[in-house]
Amino acid sequence: MSRGKNILTGVVCLLLLVLGPGTAGADTNYRVDNPPTVVDGGFQKMGKVIVEGTTAATFSGDGLVDRAEFHLPSGFYFTSVGTVDDGKDDDVEVEVVQGFQQNGSHVVTIRPIVNPAYPSQHRAFEVLVNKPSLASGAGSTVLPQLTVAYNRVYIPKGTTGAVTVTIDRTGSSAFSAKSFTIAQVSTLRLNLSTEKTPSLMTGSRMVGPIVISENMPGAFQYIELTLPTGFTWNLPDPPAAVITPGLGLVRDLALDGTNERDYEITEYKDTRYGQSVLRIQLTGESSTVAGNLRIECLLDVDETKAATGDVNLTVAANTNLSTKTLKIGSVVQQGVSVSAQAPKSLFGGLRDQEIAEITITEVAPETLSGGRKVVLVLPSWAKWDIYPTVQVQGTTELDVVPNGGIALPVGTEGNRAQFTIIQPSQRDAGRIVLKDAKVSLQIDAPPGDLKVKLEGTAGATGEVTVGTVKAPLTFTAADKPTLHLGKQGQAAANIEIKEAQGRVMLAQELWVEFPAGVFLAQTPKVRVTGGNLDLGMVSLVETGGRWRLIIPVQTASSAPATITISEIVYGVSRLGVDGDLPVKVGGPAVNEVNLGAVPLFPGNDWVGSVANATVIPPPPPPKPVPPPGGMPVSDELPAGKPPDQPGPSESPVPEARNILFFLGEAAYRVNGKTLDMDIAPYLHNDRVYVPLGYAGQAFGIRPENILWDGDKQAAVLFNGKLVVKVILGENAVYRFETRLETDAAAEITAGRMMIPLRALATAFDATVEWEAANQMAKIVFKP
Repeated sequence: MSRGKNILTGVVCLLLLVLGPGTAGADTNYRVDNPPTVVDGGFQKMGKVIVEGTTAATFSGDGLVDRAEFHLPSGFYFTSVGTVDDGKDDDVEVEVVQGFQQNGSHVVTIRPIVNPAYPSQHRAFEVLVNKPSLASGAGSTVLPQLTVAYNRVYIPKGTTGAVTVTIDRTGSSAFSAKSFTIAQVSTLRLNLSTEKTPSLMTGSRMVGPIVISENMPGAFQYIELTLPTGFTWNLPDPPAAVITPGLGLVRDLALDGTNERDYEITEYKDTRYGQSVLRIQLTGESSTVAGNLRIECLLDVDETKAATGDVNLTVAANTNLSTKTLKIGSVVQQGVSVSAQAPKSLFGGLRDQEIAEITITEVAPETLSGGRKVVLVLPSWAKWDIYPTVQVQGTTELDVVPNGGIALPVGTEGNRAQFTIIQPSQRDAGRIVLKDAKVSLQIDAPPGDLKVKLEGTAGATGEVTVGTVKAPLTFTAADKPTLHLGKQGQAAANIEIKEAQGRVMLAQELWVEFPAGVFLAQTPKVRVTGGNLDLGMVSLVETGGRWRLIIPVQTASSAPATITISEIVYGVSRLGVDGDLPVKVGGPAVNEVNLGAVPLFPGNDWVGSVANATVIPPPPPPKPVPPPGGMPVSDELPAGKPPDQPGPSESPVPEARNILFFLGEAAYRVNGKTLDMDIAPYLHNDRVYVPLGYAGQAFGIRPENILWDGDKQAAVLFNGKLVVKVILGENAVYRFETRLETDAAAEITAGRMMIPLRALATAFDATVEWEAANQMAKIVFKP
């Protein structure tokens, strides 16, 4: 008889003429009690079929009517049938459970459907119900029920999948025509997995649990686990392997104090490749219920031979395997990785700004050294406001101080914090999370990434970005005009100040400071041209030789604000420097970090600057004739006029004089009389510089007695009583031949020799007073 390897369903090879196809109006339901998973190539027990009527009157008791045929797939067979009551232990047995007027084997009849070619191998049988169910009696509501037990069925070799029974019936039979599964056929197999895959460094390491699971009873007999080169199973006496059997593979399944089975553990060298093999052999009974084993074992790592990467076992067993290789760990180089969540937006000048959470992850166990410190360093322009909370996460032996607490400050600068590793990880790499930290940033913190640098002796190094720094304000000045040195009433470009985000500017003063040597003829106009910022009364003050516009912010803006400053009119002194005029923007409104008695970043008060004008020098004076009041230029002194003694045309003795010079004004006053100059005094290195020729005339020296010696780069002033010499670039003046030290030297600006006024007054024995409010120097000279 030819038997196919695939289960056949729905088609019956042997047809009886008395049976036709199933018809509507069926009166029974079927269910299968615990269909098992079985193996091919032998007799196996399958699920029990429960046949139940839909009403108490389902069966009429006419065996010629209530008949059904039960067919197995092609190639399957049984050898005997009977009823449970006959006590014969047949391959297939039918039993009356309930719901009939009478009990006993005479209620139903079961008989095989014989194939003449194989008279002892049956794949179908017939069931006839000979007695009526209870409804024809006293009106019982008990549903009639039969069971069909497939105690032993032969399964062809190579069969897999569902074992399907097909039921056919006569046209008016109470049995339903249906197909259903009574078992699943599968091959024996061991499923393998690992619960952990740790990092395997040098020395002895415990690996596992390696989990071996039977897909059905009896699958496990032995297994061999072969390590790659560089690894050896460590089995001292007693063996350092732990076998934990479960379910059907436990040692004492019957719980009677006697082990039905045990496990023999050995280690040997593979004769072909010299690799270490761990063999686990079942001794005693095979499982009758599918079970599992959990295996843990020490192995030794030879770092000179072990390859970096995954460590994979080669697996062999008595039966099929879900995989022939199994990863139990990996060999990696020690180190840490440092990462952070998405960077937070940060602004210069603000306090208490949250940064991203940082994670320090060991690549391998024991990377972070016990008793050592990890230091977290911010740039010099940032300080910790709230130090990070340190927390160890995951399954690891790693421990730190403080675990769950706040990192400790280091030093006095406020930008360093630390924690200590007190217990290194061992089997599992550790992970440390640093969270809930906040920082303060200097007002002019450079835009871009804020990075935390890891230092210390514990082995954690690197840096990670925790925030993106933005300037709190940006400023522009379009169409910069060109201004001239020494001129008043020159209009500069408007300045527009934009807030990076709403509520970046606080309810404090915003400062706009103009450069030294620039005088404002009027208070500029300030308007809010964006957002809902509320401003107070604007004022213009002089501080430290510079003009400052103070803009009080009364209420912060919920949206990014814009401030426009217009009608800026400059008077520009002769600074001797041309180029852009930088206007600085800052102050307490955008410098929260420096509010209070102790600023965090002293001396850092400005966000930045913007140029709203460009300055160029005035045109040079006409040559060769010097302008009135100037100093004659010659390569030699006139004959008979030595620089160190009076000549025959001495100046008369000067009268007492009150002399006034004003910064930025090309005029001076002597005893109330105003005299013009072609160049204005200016401030340089906190010193007032005046033109030597005009200053000498202010002291009563005639123009012709103010001479220039080109070879010596020196000027000489003299009258009937006094000779004064000034050498270009020298920190001194000479009264006759006496050298008088000064703290500043004469210089050339726009073709004129300029001298510090106090140095010249010293030579003339005059007194100098400075009135800051009027930007005026007053000299009293009494000859």
